[in-house]
Amino acid sequence: MSIDLGELNWLAVIVAALAGYALGAVYFTVLAKPWMAAAKLTAEMLEERKNEVRRAYSTAGLGSLVGAIMLAIIVQAVGAADVVEGLLTGLIVGVAVTAVGQVANYAFEHRGFKLYVIDAGYAVLQMLVGGAILGAWQ
Repeated sequence: MSIDLGELNWLAVIVAALAGYALGAVYFTVLAKPWMAAAKLTAEMLEERKNEVRRAYSTAGLGSLVGAIMLAIIVQAVGAADVVEGLLTGLIVGVAVTAVGQVANYAFEHRGFKLYVIDAGYAVLQMLVGGAILGAWQ
């Protein structure tokens, strides 16, 4: 396996990161009510935590960028060279690493299956979108 950060398509990485972040905005806007109910949050609670919420958006943006970089490295390492191969790589990373990696945390933190499905669903979709973008631009 060969990894060369200089060979990454950095424009594709940035676009994948922005697409993943934008996807999160749409996804969690559409699922705001069920997500808040599953997370046991109210609009009032979020309003009281304005500064924390602002920081969370910044953290999510940074996470999207780091995720896109890591996914780009994996796409390069496996030799995914088109949209379909990128989607498959994103699916594998999204399910095997991201979604499965959250299972124990949600179980031990008693966060609930519905919240897990919403959160893990976004993580998988984010990797699918990123994989498609990165695969297409190889």
